[in-house]
Amino acid sequence: MVKSVRLLIERDINVHQVLQVPKNATTEQIKQAYQKQALYYQPAMQAKLSSQARGRFNLVQMCYRILSNPSLLKEYKALVRDLKGKPAKILKKSVAIKNFQRKLREIELSEQAEAAKKLKMRLLGAQQRRSSTNIEQLQEEGIEKRRVFEKERIARERNANRSIYDLPLPEKLQLDTRRLYTGRLEYKSSYDMDMDESVIRKIMSTFGEVEQVELLEATTDDECVCALVEFGEMKVLDAAAEYNYSSLRRWEGTDVQQFASLLRSCKKSFGPTGADWTNNATVNAVLTQYLQPVPDRNEVAFETLSNSVKTPFSQSEAPPIRSRHLQLG
Repeated sequence: MVKSVRLLIERDINVHQVLQVPKNATTEQIKQAYQKQALYYQPAMQAKLSSQARGRFNLVQMCYRILSNPSLLKEYKALVRDLKGKPAKILKKSVAIKNFQRKLREIELSEQAEAAKKLKMRLLGAQQRRSSTNIEQLQEEGIEKRRVFEKERIARERNANRSIYDLPLPEKLQLDTRRLYTGRLEYKSSYDMDMDESVIRKIMSTFGEVEQVELLEATTDDECVCALVEFGEMKVLDAAAEYNYSSLRRWEGTDVQQFASLLRSCKKSFGPTGADWTNNATVNAVLTQYLQPVPDRNEVAFETLSNSVKTPFSQSEAPPIRSRHLQLG
């Protein structure tokens, strides 16, 4: 197709007809007509275009540059008027055509430079937006991680200071916060002697105040029977638990000496050193889950104190440790 202004003039091509616009078309109309045809013939849109179609694209660009620039359009009309119908030899040597061709080339280079600048600015802006977005995203992620960390830290602190009174026990459990100092008394069963609550109370009263006695159900295979004895004070329970029941000196000359001979042992029933936490199976399960893995703070403090002074002493001489026992209604 047309590659130069000389061929454009030589073949008498009407630039208005190429863009399909009237001679009195406005700048906006010329621009819209150019965009429509350039989009259709653009090589990037149609890779399989023929060489003739690619030439058509170049012609559309040349005509648009002429029509969109009033001074170039005026100069072009003057060239057509002066050189129309002249031989090809004269057109090839025309200085005016060469100057006009150079101006079109300068405009083309200027447009390319401007387009490259705009593209660079768009890419730079997009990169800056991505960078800004990444920074904001990292800030949000950091804030969220800090929030989670603080939440876990607070939860750990609460668990570290948790006591049995902080546990989520069912509302139906009625709690009595009295301290229970209960021992599990084991004695040999005998068909000749009836060991009831009153007898056990009288036997164990030699250690101190006894508040309650509960006989536990025994199977036929057991040689020994057990009873729960609740004492009034911790020191009384300690004395009963530490006593050697092979000796009957405490009950010599009493009416319960023969019954006392059946006793075998008395062990603390509830708490960290006992068989269970409380006398309620449901609460025992909860306390085992929440408290058993955590060392008793009083026991740890007591052990630390013992190691620091390095003076061994018996449990009766040791500072009293408050037991964590509950009486459940």
